[in-house]
Amino acid sequence: MTTQNPQTSGAGKPRQISVCHKAGRNPFSRSRGGNPIILAILLALSVFAAVSARAQLSSAGIRGTVRDSQGAVVPGALLKLVNVNTQVGSDKTANESGDYIYLNLTPGTYTLEASAPGFNTQKLSPFVLQVNQTTTLDFTLAVGAVTQVVSVQAIGEGLQASSSEVSTTLESKQVGDLPLNSRNFTSLFVTNPGVSPITPSGSQVASYTTSIGPIAIPSFNGQTNRSDLFYLDGVLDIETFGNAYAVQPVLDTIQDMKLQSHNDSAEFGGSTGGTINIATKAGTNEFHGAGWEFNKTSSLQALPYFTAHGTPLTPLSQNQYGGAIGGPVLIPKLYNGRNKTFFYFAYEGFRFSSPSEEYLIVPTAAQYAGDFSTSLPIYDPASTTCDASGNCTRTQFPGNQIPAADLNAGDIYYAQHVLPAATITGNPLGNAITGYVNTQNMSSDNGRMDETISSKDSVFFRISTEAGSNVSGRSQLPTSLNTNGRQYVGSWVHIFSPESVLHIEAGRTTLSRPSLARFQGVSSDFNAQVGYPSAITSGYPTLKTLIPGFSVANYFSDTGENGGPQTTADGWSLKGDYTLLLGKHTLKMGAEFNKIGEGQDIEYSTYNMTANETSNIVSPGTTGDALASFMIGIPNQNHQAQPDREPRLRRRLRHLLPGPVPGVAQAHHQRRAALRPHPHPQVRHAG
Repeated sequence: MTTQNPQTSGAGKPRQISVCHKAGRNPFSRSRGGNPIILAILLALSVFAAVSARAQLSSAGIRGTVRDSQGAVVPGALLKLVNVNTQVGSDKTANESGDYIYLNLTPGTYTLEASAPGFNTQKLSPFVLQVNQTTTLDFTLAVGAVTQVVSVQAIGEGLQASSSEVSTTLESKQVGDLPLNSRNFTSLFVTNPGVSPITPSGSQVASYTTSIGPIAIPSFNGQTNRSDLFYLDGVLDIETFGNAYAVQPVLDTIQDMKLQSHNDSAEFGGSTGGTINIATKAGTNEFHGAGWEFNKTSSLQALPYFTAHGTPLTPLSQNQYGGAIGGPVLIPKLYNGRNKTFFYFAYEGFRFSSPSEEYLIVPTAAQYAGDFSTSLPIYDPASTTCDASGNCTRTQFPGNQIPAADLNAGDIYYAQHVLPAATITGNPLGNAITGYVNTQNMSSDNGRMDETISSKDSVFFRISTEAGSNVSGRSQLPTSLNTNGRQYVGSWVHIFSPESVLHIEAGRTTLSRPSLARFQGVSSDFNAQVGYPSAITSGYPTLKTLIPGFSVANYFSDTGENGGPQTTADGWSLKGDYTLLLGKHTLKMGAEFNKIGEGQDIEYSTYNMTANETSNIVSPGTTGDALASFMIGIPNQNHQAQPDREPRLRRRLRHLLPGPVPGVAQAHHQRRAALRPHPHPQVRHAG
């Protein structure tokens, strides 16, 4: 007796078209409030010719045809599918065309057998189903007794002949075994064809999500990385500002990760770049667990090749640890969940600290005294004169020395109290050194429950969270960023009959990242000492009051105190699909609703100082000095964000330099008058 392996080719097989309608907002649109729109219903049309049914986002599927050795179909053949790890089984009966279909299967290892009266039973050896994979497995039954089982020892990888998608699937073993810096799953993306770590213009640098370890969101097929979409168990997992992921999954919870760079299914209609589709692990009939700890310290690091021997390394301490466990739900003497109820839980902590030093260019003692003799020629904006034709000139400060009466006491007070003193550093990057803090403390967890209610109903629920803080920046002005991310996912599959399956899934994704930066070690009357106008320092809804910063071109830059609430992900997802097998045709209909929102109220105020204010109007490119402009208290502009003063705008910029003559706009007069004891300069018109 000979046996024949099931066919994995899709040639000549039935075809199907999958139609999915997405109601509500576009996945790339932004929403701030409003009630969710009622889920839209879309009827799908039946199809004239043939394709295999597509599996859903986070699950897998099998379809095929049962024939006899002469090629005739065997209607009514019995199919038995069993998950090797959970022993959860599902029986199907081939229809009058000999076709069968399994949908919404959890990715994992399965066995499948087919039998019919008068034929031998054929059983396939264990095979693996991956996320969003539909495998075609045909059977050819030989005449014989049903009790005689023919085992097929090797079936190879099932081809997904029903789809023209270009994709790469990484299984749990690959995800776990490949070395990753800080266990961030995005480092695996470059394994996919068409993926490049070089991002084209218009891409983002993941500034609106909190990553554990280095994040790499590359370009798929030359598109910007803002064109990518992330799915976690079939639900959108994105932050709305830049389309990076919202909640980072713990690496050991990933069952399969499919990177799709070309899609042909309506379920993936929101992406022109790549689709990153991740399925999380479910528990099994046996208890399995893992524990890990990865530690990095500066004492274990090697010196860079071109670094001189004996050079101290930047302090580094990184500790990443966690554990995972999964299995059946067992409550002694109360409940035995084998073959029915399963759980999987994982936790990971990340602790990172790498303080360093930063070089700044700060005023020297001579410059504090107004001596700019070593700088480009500087001109007094108070000497500006303009003729009737609008041609203006200025007079250079004698000897490039700013008179003591013209120095701005408020600006000097600011610099002397928030900047380090000038010294000899031996480094061209700066004449002063300041401490730089960089710490991250994060905790992530993932919990999932799977329940087989009956042979017709199964459900699962998952919750993933991440929380922690990042502190970074100059030691006297550190920025604290707090992260609180959540994702909830629930799924239900109901089998009406072997040819009729309903799947409903819902999810909620949120990511909150409020930030706060405050000066350390300054006096309570600091604003009064500098002489800021109260309109610039007060009236902020979150911070109430703040200390503005100064950005002096080619010298130093302080944004000033800033912060506010920031919600970069606020999403709701609801989707459903219904599949019906009719002879050689597959009818599929579905609908999807995604409400994606974001919002932020950033509060700050920064004065920008440039060389224009002390330059020669006739030759501004080779004259003027931004620090000299700072020393006399003449800003180029002030950027200010006060959301409550402009409720229709989330982000606001105030520009205080509308005038045609550099350095003599009315806003400059107001600033100079507020910071100087003597009268502000006047523009004098000649002739």
